[in-house]
Amino acid sequence: MKVDISDILKVSGASLVVEMEELLDGFDELDEFVFDTPVKVNCRLTNMGGIIKMDGHLMVNYKVKCSRCLKDIQSSLRTELKEEFAQEGQTEDDDRYTYADKVIVLDKVLKDNIILNLPARQICKDDCKGLCPKCGIDLNNGRCNCSEEETDPRMEVLKNFFKD
Repeated sequence: MKVDISDILKVSGASLVVEMEELLDGFDELDEFVFDTPVKVNCRLTNMGGIIKMDGHLMVNYKVKCSRCLKDIQSSLRTELKEEFAQEGQTEDDDRYTYADKVIVLDKVLKDNIILNLPARQICKDDCKGLCPKCGIDLNNGRCNCSEEETDPRMEVLKNFFKD
């Protein structure tokens, strides 16, 4: 995603509203997350004396497997965008993205914000029981015949220690 900022670079305080919807190149999968729909961006770019400030949000839909039962989940992420861009070669600040030739390329900014805001684990429902660790049956669909409790033989002595 490229944005031409030549109009706002001429005047300090000038701003530009950006509304885009586009697939990000090379960003269809990330670990277990699958992104098969366009990223929607709605933001305002403002020239603050050569530094371009971005305020807005992005939204993206993704598919992922439940961390407990491995069912497919369709979910979405909406996150705020607050970033700064400096002209390439004009900044030593690692917290700012750069722009060159009066064009801001948003791909890295969007990818970074998506990665930072994705959940570490996703579950299909709050009371998901997951899979049986022994036989692999989905415990949401029924019980399995595996023994409930298997005690480590080294801890067998402690089993009755706290019984009343």
